[in-house]
Amino acid sequence: MKIKYFAIFWLIIAVIFTFGCQQKNTDAPTAKITPKTLNYPIDNFKTGVVLKPFGIYITPKTSPVQPEKFKGYHTGADIEIPQNLSNADVPVYAISDCDVLASRTVSGYGGVIVLGCKINGNDYTVLYGHLDINSVLVKVGDSVKSGQKLAILGRGYSQETSNERKHLHFSMKIGLGNKTGIDFRGYVQSESELKVWIDPVKFFENQ
Repeated sequence: MKIKYFAIFWLIIAVIFTFGCQQKNTDAPTAKITPKTLNYPIDNFKTGVVLKPFGIYITPKTSPVQPEKFKGYHTGADIEIPQNLSNADVPVYAISDCDVLASRTVSGYGGVIVLGCKINGNDYTVLYGHLDINSVLVKVGDSVKSGQKLAILGRGYSQETSNERKHLHFSMKIGLGNKTGIDFRGYVQSESELKVWIDPVKFFENQ
C-alpha cells in the first residue's frame, strides 16, 4: 500500500512539474513586438553620411566634394555609396506609408522622387535625389508602403545624376509639398531658410 501511495505521490509531482514547464514556455513568447513603421531610405544610411551632412555650408572652394558647383547650406544629407557598389543597382525605399507627390527630372539632381508622409502625427515632404528616372516604380498619386522599393540610384557622372557622383541626396522638409508647393532646393542661402528642413540622421536616431 505504501508503495502505491508513493507512486501516486511522484506521479502528481511529475504532472505539476510538466505543467509548470509548459506554462513557462507558453508565457515566454507573449511579449508584443511593435511593428516597424519606419524604414531607412537606403541600406547604408547609418554609415553613408560622411561628406555632406545636413546643414553644412559649402562653396566651390570649401566643399568636401570636388569639383563643386553649388554654394549654400545643405538642405539634406548625402549618403555616399561604397566603392564596391559603384557599378551595382542600389535601391532606395519609402521611409513610411506615404503618397507620391512628384516623380521627374530636376536640374542638379537628375531623377527625383518626392513623397508626402505623415509620421507620428507630423507632415513631411521627403525628397530622394540623383535617381535613375527610368527605374522609378511609382507614379504621382500612388500610395506607397514603408520599405517599398521606389527606384535605383543613377549612374555617377551621367545625365541620370545631373553629372554628380553616384549618391543619394535625401531631405525632409516640414509640411506637405502638395499644400505649400514642392521645394526642390538642395541648398539655401541663409540659416533662417534652413529651419523648415530637418536633419534626417537625427530624425531616425530619435525614433
